[in-house]
Amino acid sequence: MATSPIKALDGIWLNKLISNQRPSSQETAKFIKVDKTYARKRAEKLVSVGLGVADAAHLVFAEAVEADFITCDDKLCKKCRTLDLAIWAGNPVAFCDKEGLR
Repeated sequence: MATSPIKALDGIWLNKLISNQRPSSQETAKFIKVDKTYARKRAEKLVSVGLGVADAAHLVFAEAVEADFITCDDKLCKKCRTLDLAIWAGNPVAFCDKEGLR
């Protein structure tokens, strides 16, 4: 049986993201609980259509918090436009246009 490329999602950083740990000096940070099984399946789907593991993980967590996904990676922006994402994804200039920032 092949090992999932999303095994990296089991790393320490994910466990901290989905746990109830609070930053010691940053009370403004907001931690959320994420369904690890869902996150893994969603990330695996994104990897299967050509995204890298890190990009897939970032998109999954952006979807989890319903956040816009901003990247300077033109190739990733183009790929995001072909995906069925639950969030907006684009580059910083497009984000500024979307938000009416000049």
